Amino acid sequence: MRRVLAIYERNVGPENLNLATAINNLGQLLQATNRLSEAEPLLRRALAIDEKSLGLEHPNVARDLSNLAQLLQSTGRYAEAEPLLRRALAIDERSLGPEHPSVARDVDSLGPLAFGAGSALAVLRWTSRSRPNLPRCAGLPTDACERSMQPYKSNGFLARLETLVGSTLG
Repeated sequence: MRRVLAIYERNVGPENLNLATAINNLGQLLQATNRLSEAEPLLRRALAIDEKSLGLEHPNVARDLSNLAQLLQSTGRYAEAEPLLRRALAIDERSLGPEHPSVARDVDSLGPLAFGAGSALAVLRWTSRSRPNLPRCAGLPTDACERSMQPYKSNGFLARLETLVGSTLG
């Protein structure tokens, strides 16, 4: 894949939007295979290309920010991830509207991020905002929205959230 990218870059140039998408996709693949240190520079490069080519407020930039924030979160770098995800959310809300699935994704990602950082009140704020959005977003059926919550159920996030909230409020 890297060889294909190198050939492609030689042909289209280093600032091409299709190249940014290909770089982002490779970064996502590396992240999915837990090759995080290899994925991060690719995700940062895709973000830089999209920011330069599309401007700072484009939905593709929000996608790149969200992808990079998820990688940072998975490496425990919550303080670095949060401002990127908040920026992605702001871009998506302004450019796509508050009911768009990308907005729901961004809001939904902020809950676990706050949980990882140990902020029970922030977790409550983000999860209470994301839960109502999920069934409404783009007319998705409730079962599809429930499937989107399955990772939080299966990894114990919701149970840990209840414990964290109980210890904070109780």
